[in-house]
Amino acid sequence: MTLQEPYNQPKVTIELTSKSLKRNFIISWLIFFVGIALFFIGIPFAKSLGLIMILVGVAWFIVTKIKTWWNHK
Repeated sequence: MTLQEPYNQPKVTIELTSKSLKRNFIISWLIFFVGIALFFIGIPFAKSLGLIMILVGVAWFIVTKIKTWWNHK
């Protein structure tokens, strides 16, 4: 048995998702959860703003997921 046999070494997986995509995930989640909080406050203006924020957060998350999949290495 030699030390140069690669099958004896554990596999290491490196995630190559860029920092900008990770930042977009965080921002989309923040917008989504702030939108949920505003939606349940009960003020009519806050309710409509919350609904818009929820939709924007979900759309942003979906677009970021697609971009992450597309740019995956």
